[in-house]
Amino acid sequence: MVRTALGGLVAVALASGLAFGVHEYVKRTPLFAATELNVSGVRRLSQEEVLALAQLKLGQNILALDTTRAEEDLLKNPWIRSATITRRLPGSLRIQIEERQARAKGLIEGQMFLISEEGEPFKVAAPGESQDLPIISGIDASRWARDPGAEIQRLLSSIELLDEYEHSPLGAELPAEELHWDAAGQVILTVGRVGTTLHLGLPPFRAKLARAERVIFDARAEGTVPAVIFLDNEAHPERVVVRVQ
Repeated sequence: MVRTALGGLVAVALASGLAFGVHEYVKRTPLFAATELNVSGVRRLSQEEVLALAQLKLGQNILALDTTRAEEDLLKNPWIRSATITRRLPGSLRIQIEERQARAKGLIEGQMFLISEEGEPFKVAAPGESQDLPIISGIDASRWARDPGAEIQRLLSSIELLDEYEHSPLGAELPAEELHWDAAGQVILTVGRVGTTLHLGLPPFRAKLARAERVIFDARAEGTVPAVIFLDNEAHPERVVVRVQ
């Protein structure tokens, strides 16, 4: 019985040692060296930047690669929303990236952030970065601390309004410059390089934008430029007050 037990232990040890040896061999052999690194989904980042972030290079053994760690390293870059690394034997790595897209800039507690299409402030804007983006202001840091979800929803509502405006005939001619939320939760939209201010008040905004469009185009036909258009009379939305420059 003792000999049988010892024999079994020896067999297990040999099998374990063999498995360990095979495991170590496949992680070291040049048979599984990376010969192809395929990066997809990047628009802002370059392939070289992605490979450097993930510490990937040709020649490294793809079975020795800790893909979870490499994906986590990629996600440290604020422009990267998601990253997936997959192997294809014998020597191919596929790195699929989903980037964030900056849709606006948000002024929050004196700092300018880049805001994603989902209303998420994902990085502090560097000087001169994304200068052509509209600014969202009036986001309160104290409210953010109490209820960040509500403020993110406000940012998302801002993005939706900017999208609606910029796809209108007016938006094509007078780009949105700043969308401001006042203390009462009403929206003031400044458009055009000269700066026409639209007091939009509370949502919904589609009909108000259509009225603003008619006012501006009619004023242009008369040779004037509106400086301020008040469209925030919620009791009588058909009443519009205009101040010209």
